[in-house]
Amino acid sequence: MPVDVLLLRRNREQHLQAIAREKKETLDELSPQDVFERKLALTDMAQEQQARLRPLFDEMVRDVTEGAPQA
Repeated sequence: MPVDVLLLRRNREQHLQAIAREKKETLDELSPQDVFERKLALTDMAQEQQARLRPLFDEMVRDVTEGAPQA
C-alpha cells in the first residue's frame, strides 16, 4: 500500500519570534546581553565559539557605556 510520510519542522528563528510576540517585548525592555544571547541562540555556531564571544561582547558593551580607554 503506498504511503506518504511528511515531516514538519518549525524553524527555530520563527519559533523564537513567535515567543517574542507572545511576550510583547520591545528592544527597550531588553538589555544588550539579552539581545546578544537571543541572537547567538539563532546561530549554528559551536558552543566553544559562543563561549569565546561572550566576554568580548561584554567588554565591548562596557567600553561603549563607560567610554573606551584612551591609548
